[in-house]
Amino acid sequence: MTAHIVSHLFPHAGDPVKGVFVLDKAKALARRCPVRVLAPIPYVPFLKPAPRSPPDVVLDGIPVSHPRYLTLPSPLFAWRWAPYAAVAAAHFRRHPISPADTIFMEWVYPDAFATYKILPAPRPLTLITLHGNDAIGWSGAPARRTYYQQAMGQADGIVAVSRELRDRVIQQDRIDPARVIVIPNGLDETVFTPRPRLEARARLKVPPCGRILLAVARLSAEKRLGQLVDAFAQLRLPDATLYIIGDGPLKAVLAQQIRRNSLEGIVRCVGAVPHADIPLWLSAADLLCLPSATEGSPVVIHEALACGLPVVATQVGGIPDLIRAGQDGLLCPPDDPAALAEALRTALALTWNCDAIVAQGRRWTWTRVADQLLAFARDMDGYKKKRGGQG
Repeated sequence: MTAHIVSHLFPHAGDPVKGVFVLDKAKALARRCPVRVLAPIPYVPFLKPAPRSPPDVVLDGIPVSHPRYLTLPSPLFAWRWAPYAAVAAAHFRRHPISPADTIFMEWVYPDAFATYKILPAPRPLTLITLHGNDAIGWSGAPARRTYYQQAMGQADGIVAVSRELRDRVIQQDRIDPARVIVIPNGLDETVFTPRPRLEARARLKVPPCGRILLAVARLSAEKRLGQLVDAFAQLRLPDATLYIIGDGPLKAVLAQQIRRNSLEGIVRCVGAVPHADIPLWLSAADLLCLPSATEGSPVVIHEALACGLPVVATQVGGIPDLIRAGQDGLLCPPDDPAALAEALRTALALTWNCDAIVAQGRRWTWTRVADQLLAFARDMDGYKKKRGGQG
């Protein structure tokens, strides 16, 4: 069996940190079976040119194809799948699929929806992974939700990264519970391990003294980083600095908010950093903060815990599955800067058991994720055959 991964989020030369977690998952699968990746790169003429990167590469021994596909504007959402399907069809003509293979699709739309449009018969086993952003897509406008439901209805199996997502797809979309499993995201335990704090700060060239609060997230609306800035301002801590790592559409808005509140110097937007530097930041910090309004199974929480770093986060998505409140961090309601500020203040005052946090963080490695995915694929293959090969 060859595992074919289809994902529009995947690292490439123009954006080496985009979808790194999908690459990590692919590497873990590749230790169990042959893997090939289709990772189309979107572009918009004149506005978002396609990056200068090879269309075919080998990453860590895994062949990856990066065809370019035209991204249609939002009013043409109903046809966004079509350019994606065209490049997927060309890819699978070059790399034919065997009925014995399995296709792992990381996103419902356009990845899975488009792929189902072009798969030949007899169709190989197909599994869709549900992430937090997918929840936004299929719970939104009814016209858009239809596309998500159609794709999920064709899947042989669905992998939800949290219990909340599994419950939602079963109750809201009436998917057979036998076809849905919860497998959280994971981490590379060889990379994310505790390191001496002073050593990590020295390598990052940040002050050795004082407390560091850290946020690692895309600068987008659902991450609620503006609320984190507001909460941090309420704390009035003379020895604390908030570092925000990441890039995204709200970069300028966040910078303006920091200036408006006169927080320059104690709230620092670092921007995107190489993935190899994230373990250093997690080891240098005193606390990870994730105030999101919606999440699936945030990889950064797995990574922070594995580095022995306590987490303050919101009670959304799969986050309560990962954090034992009072042991690995604290949870607070979303969209409540005052409650977030109080959770941050309390967490900074507590003494945490680093070894216990590390053990919690290492429960889900990418190796374990890969083993569970392949076991689920075998189960769904048997389930599919019992149903007469229906998708």
